[in-house]
Amino acid sequence: MRNLDQINLALLSPSRTAVWTSIFPLFSGLFSLALAGQTLPGPLWGNPFQIAGLVVFSAACLGFLVPWIFKWDWQAKFFGVSFIFLGTLSMICIVPFLLLVFYGELWWVFRFLIFFLYFSMHVVWCRRFFVFYRGIADSNELFSMLYVEDEDAVYYLQEVDRYLIEKVFKFRQIPSDLFVAVPMVIALSTCLAIEFVREVVGLSFVHIFMAIAGLPISLMCFGIAAKAVLVFYYYPIKIRSRTGKRVYVDMNTLPDNLGGTMRKWKGANLRK
Repeated sequence: MRNLDQINLALLSPSRTAVWTSIFPLFSGLFSLALAGQTLPGPLWGNPFQIAGLVVFSAACLGFLVPWIFKWDWQAKFFGVSFIFLGTLSMICIVPFLLLVFYGELWWVFRFLIFFLYFSMHVVWCRRFFVFYRGIADSNELFSMLYVEDEDAVYYLQEVDRYLIEKVFKFRQIPSDLFVAVPMVIALSTCLAIEFVREVVGLSFVHIFMAIAGLPISLMCFGIAAKAVLVFYYYPIKIRSRTGKRVYVDMNTLPDNLGGTMRKWKGANLRK
């Protein structure tokens, strides 16, 4: 096997990154617990949003202890945990938004339309990642460069993935600057009529502001989680079932002939 402890940066090993990235679900869980408790006072077990916050908070606690205790290695399934943890940051937008939809005082038609819009945007954004990596998987040439099979293991080459995204297909992983700015401007504009907006919506200004301004963050986090599920779990599971070999993460190796091989793919469209 490759000596991944020498190839990869030790600071980014799963046994370390899962520990420090557990701060994201820790914060998201506490935020959800507090906001849902403020919206629906009462027993925790009667509040589904507080339960969700508690589950995420508990996962953060496990994420802080388990990787350090068991000394996780460079397997893809361990490496992906940090990205899933980062994805939980979407809760700072999703939870206030869902509280607004289910417990706000807006006319139900508006709430339904807003929910449909949010849901559609997240589905479309995540689908981009599924289409992108499905296109790579459908090409034996591209897939065999992304997941390199050796005698005893298969290696996911992170630098090849980055090269495909940034140099070859120019695939956008985060919302555009305009899409970040517009929700923020809308959220800030509600400050001009805070009392009126609160009266119409029926919830606090925190719910309203985070539901609007946090939308780009939520999309970004959903995209990160979708990519993690694909490259660290879905395809490694398929590879393991086909070859019997585990998938490990190689963060730095680039094939010598990568530029020449990829030249013909530049500008190609993987959408199907």
